[in-house]
Amino acid sequence: MTTPHVIAEADYLPAAVRLSDAEKRMYQAEVALHEARQSGVDAWITAACDRLHEAILAHNAARRQLAQLDEQLRPAC
Repeated sequence: MTTPHVIAEADYLPAAVRLSDAEKRMYQAEVALHEARQSGVDAWITAACDRLHEAILAHNAARRQLAQLDEQLRPAC
């Protein structure tokens, strides 16, 4: 039987990778929004805003998950 501590350690690296990927997607979405604003095309701006919003939500979820794992792995004092 595995302990919760071992499970948390096994989940930590994939969660860290998800956070890194979410950070990259958020940056790419910010760049896309900047480019869309430069174009002046409303449809592109709207799509880029939607993409950035989704990227921010994914980033927040990844941060929350990693914070929960940090809490599980923190040694009791």
